[in-house]
Amino acid sequence: MYRLDYTFGMLYFGLCII
Repeated sequence: MYRLDYTFGMLYFGLCII
């Protein structure tokens, strides 16, 4: 669960940056 959250957070952050 935590790992998934972290992965999703990273992906979301990357999308926000782009």
